[in-house]
Amino acid sequence: MDICHQIVDIDDKELGKLFACLIALVRLLRSDKGCPWDRKQTVDDVKEFLLEEVYELISALSNKDWEETQEEIGDVLLLAVFLTQIGKENEIFSLRGALEEVIDKLIRRHPHVFGDLSLSDANEVIANWTKIKEQEKKKKGKKSGPWESVPMHAPSMFQYYTYLKELKKRGKQELVREEASIKQELVSIFSKEDLTEIDLTKALANLVEICYLNGMDPEMLFLRQILKMRSQEGGA
Repeated sequence: MDICHQIVDIDDKELGKLFACLIALVRLLRSDKGCPWDRKQTVDDVKEFLLEEVYELISALSNKDWEETQEEIGDVLLLAVFLTQIGKENEIFSLRGALEEVIDKLIRRHPHVFGDLSLSDANEVIANWTKIKEQEKKKKGKKSGPWESVPMHAPSMFQYYTYLKELKKRGKQELVREEASIKQELVSIFSKEDLTEIDLTKALANLVEICYLNGMDPEMLFLRQILKMRSQEGGA
């Protein structure tokens, strides 16, 4: 943590006061002198709210609505603090622990900034980050691999797209097929008269692979289309 003392400036300290105020407010709301609704919220409740707020933040970012973006970032921060307050009360995790973990992780996984390692470009940084991450998991007795870095409860297309990105990080890009081969399979699938569930599943996987090869996140791609449709029909 010595590094933090060296890089924190006056503006950071002012932000720290605001963050401390947020923590105190949440603690008060959860106390006997606070709010009955806030007191009854559980980890599972916050989990659902957090998912909703993250989607609202993504929506604001997609619309380039910066005022809304700022508000939604605040909501996400609130839920993070609220969640860690519940964790502290139940002695299962805490905000202090979470902050210490992420600070240590940032320093540990940037040896080219905080250590003597020399890396020339962003690709080398990603490869080294992945290597360090896998080593850390092995030390903790956890599985390491492409799927282990994919959040299980994320949308399905996002999961597969993230898996393909993880293959690249691990130098296994050769496991992804050529775009021409994928397109050929799509043509073969849609030339059938009766499409089955298996056919459509393969087609969706193929479309995700094509998006990946063209550097496009399919989830974000379709989200932008949905937002556009909502806007055109006055639903946004």
